[in-house]
Amino acid sequence: MKRMAVILMCALALLTAWQELPARAEGDGARNHYALDVTLDVENSRLTERIELTLVNDSADEWSEVCLRDFMDSVLSLDDERCGVGMSEADEHGNIIAYGPTLPPDSRHMNGSSGVISARQDGQELRFWADGADSSVVHVALKQPLAPGRSATLELEYAADVPCGGYRCAWGSLDSGAYGRHVTYELAQFYPMLAIYEDGEWICDPYFSEGECFYTRCADYDVALRVPDGYEVIASGDEARGATADGVTEWSVSARSMRDVTVIVSNELECLTGEVDGVAVNSYYCAYDPEGDPVGSSRAQGEVSLAAAQDALKAFADEYGAYPYAELDVVESCYEYGGMEAPGLVRISEMYSWFILDEDEAERAYYTDRLRGTVAHEVAHEWFYAVVGNNQYREAWLDESLAAFSEQIYWRAQGRSEDEIAAYMAELAACKRHDGSEAICGRYDELDYVSAVYRRGAAFLYGLEQALGEESFAGFMQSYYAAHAFSEATTRDFLSELEPYMALCQEARELVERYLPGAY
Repeated sequence: MKRMAVILMCALALLTAWQELPARAEGDGARNHYALDVTLDVENSRLTERIELTLVNDSADEWSEVCLRDFMDSVLSLDDERCGVGMSEADEHGNIIAYGPTLPPDSRHMNGSSGVISARQDGQELRFWADGADSSVVHVALKQPLAPGRSATLELEYAADVPCGGYRCAWGSLDSGAYGRHVTYELAQFYPMLAIYEDGEWICDPYFSEGECFYTRCADYDVALRVPDGYEVIASGDEARGATADGVTEWSVSARSMRDVTVIVSNELECLTGEVDGVAVNSYYCAYDPEGDPVGSSRAQGEVSLAAAQDALKAFADEYGAYPYAELDVVESCYEYGGMEAPGLVRISEMYSWFILDEDEAERAYYTDRLRGTVAHEVAHEWFYAVVGNNQYREAWLDESLAAFSEQIYWRAQGRSEDEIAAYMAELAACKRHDGSEAICGRYDELDYVSAVYRRGAAFLYGLEQALGEESFAGFMQSYYAAHAFSEATTRDFLSELEPYMALCQEARELVERYLPGAY
């Protein structure tokens, strides 16, 4: 009887999920709006920006100031030695998880600068200042206090150098033999981002590079971007080429209900295209192969990435609910880790192309599967981080653990046996803290981060799925996804959706008590 009750609950949750979640994200006047006017100077690797930020006071408190995050300041503050040094990092299983591209010494562009140059409201100059403890935190005093529910428009001027290397926002070359001729700019968090005001304070947690630390509301974006002629633009949302004059092409980007926007500017990428249930899927890869391979290792990566992204979109839509955007871009990247997510766009490290055509059949198969799993992981972030947001510094498990677990949803759809999945999850579950704790919730600085959110977190969710049954777990996840789409969820929100299921499943409750101690 308990199983039947859970199945009925699952069916009701599934129906509710499909009724509530919009098939596509649409504009909404209640959201913040960024109008960005951006020029990319590739000769000096520098961005200049004029920004109109229309923000809404979505709190119960009056605001006399607002807080912006200049994450480019944090990127530029990273250790200069990390740029221009060839390196790789592997986990305890021997899997490459990070690398640093080897760049010519004269291509280094660290120790640059970024910052807000001016701030105005209704033409009046505003006072702004950087936080003494963290210069990426910028306070702007408003002309007059902003009441709850009211909006204001800030006019900002901003500039930032773009470093070279494998950073979230950086430039590099996928064609290692053509620096200066073939270049890819990967622009993420490249504009001042409005922090979230919550529980009486602006949330301004520290930046770190070995995981995500971002926390933003969904917003609408209109970007005018000027780049040298000959460069293509790939972006979150919809991009369109405009007029060219004096060697400069103006592009426009329109993105609705997105948590942030990433823009790729490149003269070395080609595209493979596909489609899944009306969603356009584009896979971009480096067009130049320094080894002269007739197939092209980058093209091989692009082909595998395209197929994996299509399969992952289908699997996750079936498991969680509809993908809400019109297209998904998968882009070969200089990023130093395996991949990086953005709404409607994911970057996948070029390092897979180094091995994907290996002469050894076993090595080739191994790295092909590693690539497929990475693509699935990053695509899963479209559901958990992009649509259902969370504080990535304080509750990272709510997106990273879900993305890591979702890899198994993808592999199951690809025909991997349940015995193989269970054995792998048991291996992840064994990654306990030195004190034996299995906790996965907590701030970044309180956790054994990788083991907690990528490994034990995935094992926790798999255990929950097995305790509830696959159908009931899918019903729960669809309900959770629909309830928090385009907003931000907390661990308490997750448990609130789970509570009716735990009431009928003691094993699920025991799992929560082990992995989320003290959470409810």
